[in-house]
Parts: sequence; C-alpha cells; structure tokens
Amino acid sequence: MILLATCMALGGCGSYVLTGRAVTADYSSADLVDPDDPRLNGTGLPGVSLELVRDPDSLGRKVVARTSSKAGGAITFAIDDFGAGFLDEEWDIRVMRNGSEFAVARVRLPFDASSKELLVTIRAGDGRERNSLGTEAERLLQQEDRKIPRDSAIFR
Repeated sequence: MILLATCMALGGCGSYVLTGRAVTADYSSADLVDPDDPRLNGTGLPGVSLELVRDPDSLGRKVVARTSSKAGGAITFAIDDFGAGFLDEEWDIRVMRNGSEFAVARVRLPFDASSKELLVTIRAGDGRERNSLGTEAERLLQQEDRKIPRDSAIFR
C-alpha cells in the first residue's frame, strides 16, 4: 500500500495527461495557459500534429509523446515518461500541420496537469517546411540500436 501511494505521488505510475485546444488566430504559437483563458474558446482546428520533446537542448533529446487535435480542436497529450510534471525541467512542444512546422515552444509542465491547458494557435499561411537534414538527424538520434555510453557528453 505504501509503495502504491509513493508511486502515485511521484507521478511514475500512470500517465500525466495534458489537455487543451488548437485554434485559429492572428499568430502561431503554443503555450500553457489558465483553464479560463478566453482564447481557448476560439475556432477549433482539427488535424494539428503535436510532439513533446524531453531534454530539447541535449543530443539525447527524445520525442516522448505525439498527438493530433481532434474535432473542435481538442488536444489530449498522454505522457508516460517518468517525472513528467514532477521534475523541474524544460520540454519543447512542436506544432505541425500538413507537413509544415508552425511553432516550437519551450515549457515547464505543471505539477497539477489540470491547472493549465495547452493553447495552440495557428495562423493561416504560416508554417515552414521541415528540412530533411533536421528530420534525418532526429531519426538517427531515436534509433534504439545505437550504443552510446551513458557517461558520454551528449547526455549531460
């Protein structure tokens, strides 16, 4: 019983779930806002792809969650990595639609996921094509068969 309580308190058991909306706006961005932020009531935008990146400044960065906005722009991010919202660290949220990248935001996940909502705004005509070199580098970094010593500088 004590083990279960400790596990739940640390956030290591079960998913950390971040919710929000993708809406149209005069600019493209991603941000964590209060649940009563009026911008969350904007025109919903389905089909927006999102990635959550852990340790974004490290060569050992990792995409830990992916999702897409549903009808009405609803977003639900289920994050299973240990420490999400518990450890004080920065994460990147990448926003893409139709193969173009619209925004990258650096955030700190709140301890209580329900205390903030993810607001993604997309401006029509914004977005830049993701270059193939960046995409290839990410793919190579995520290959599981790479044998890099854990004390390597890329993990610092």
